[in-house]
Amino acid sequence: MNIAHIGGNGGIERSSDRPARTEGKRGTDAKSVDAQDRSSISDSGRETAAAISALAERAKSDDPERKVRIEVALQKLMNGNLSSDEAHRQVAERMLATGFVTG
Repeated sequence: MNIAHIGGNGGIERSSDRPARTEGKRGTDAKSVDAQDRSSISDSGRETAAAISALAERAKSDDPERKVRIEVALQKLMNGNLSSDEAHRQVAERMLATGFVTG
């Protein structure tokens, strides 16, 4: 909708009766994509994606030890034990030690 003409009593231009001057401005007349425009993923990005995929597969496994660890973590969460500064520090240290994040 073009509201530029409201003050000049020119009416409002609606999309259904848009003038021919605007036809073709979208769609087929759009600039074509340069055939040389390429993207690439860095080696670091590939390694990160592989690590995330491996963690996701590990999380999907039916490892009985994992189920026990989840139950223990759930109890800690429900008891409020994971809300302490000490718990946050331990998690941060583990993330740094595993290389999940860098400091």
